[in-house]
Amino acid sequence: MNHLPPDRITRPLATILRRVRRLQWARGLLAVATIALAALLATMAADFFLAPLPAAVRWALWSAFVVLTLWGALTFLWRPLSGHPGLVRVARWLEGKHPELQERLSTVLELADNPQGGSESLLAELAAAAGADADGLDPAVEVRNRKVKTWLWPAIALLVAMVVLFTGWPREAGRLLVRAVAPFASVGNAGAVAFRIVPGDIEAMEGDAVSIQAFYDGPPGRLVIVCSLDDGRTLREELAPGGRSGSTTEFTYHLPVARHGFRYHFEAGRSQSDSHRVTVWPLPRLGHATASYACPACTGLAPARRDALPEVKAVAG
Repeated sequence: MNHLPPDRITRPLATILRRVRRLQWARGLLAVATIALAALLATMAADFFLAPLPAAVRWALWSAFVVLTLWGALTFLWRPLSGHPGLVRVARWLEGKHPELQERLSTVLELADNPQGGSESLLAELAAAAGADADGLDPAVEVRNRKVKTWLWPAIALLVAMVVLFTGWPREAGRLLVRAVAPFASVGNAGAVAFRIVPGDIEAMEGDAVSIQAFYDGPPGRLVIVCSLDDGRTLREELAPGGRSGSTTEFTYHLPVARHGFRYHFEAGRSQSDSHRVTVWPLPRLGHATASYACPACTGLAPARRDALPEVKAVAG
């Protein structure tokens, strides 16, 4: 049957297959976007309403966001698109929807690929009937986009919610987004917009005094500085308010002698500032020294080289 032209049958089936693929891509991308946006907004909401969140909880929320997004990509993109359906499979699927086709499409395709002899007139008549069946197929009717619309509206709603957040509260939303996707970041929570810290990151020599000023635009009260030392310890110190200008209160933290570096941030109620670093450099020290001795001849001592630490002793003269 290789002399029968298959284009009249294969062209509509190929068009339907392309539409199936396009809708699979659209459905998969919308599903993944919906899942990712929902998980992202849930993480941002938890960071806002349950502030301040411990670092372990932020990592757990980030892990859930990643797992859900990967699951969505696997379920709605990789699995549907990993197969390679041929035209025969498409024909059988259509014949299952339309019993009146009586398997003519799939039979013609199979015989075209595997001719087994038979009556040429009967095969030509079967091909003509299958061609007429293929002419009546409408891809938009056979493959509807209902499943795509199922994910389209939730994705649009979540995207609109994200746009509203960034339009109304750009600084707060930006911080929440960064904290949601990068739990290791030193960015404060939404309340950090009320803090101004001077000078922020600091470098000092060992033994120097360190002074940090924090200006908090919020209700008057006390501020807490949280210091995370390099040895793993965490110290908290409550600071009394200093001067106040309008709605802004000034606080000062003074460390008379800096010995070790640490990270610090400020907390006021549920608001947490950005994290900054105090780096303490050790003072220069003489680690090793050698003294050369050239004693007067009267001493009878031969020249020598000795360790000069902790002190140098020699005969005067």
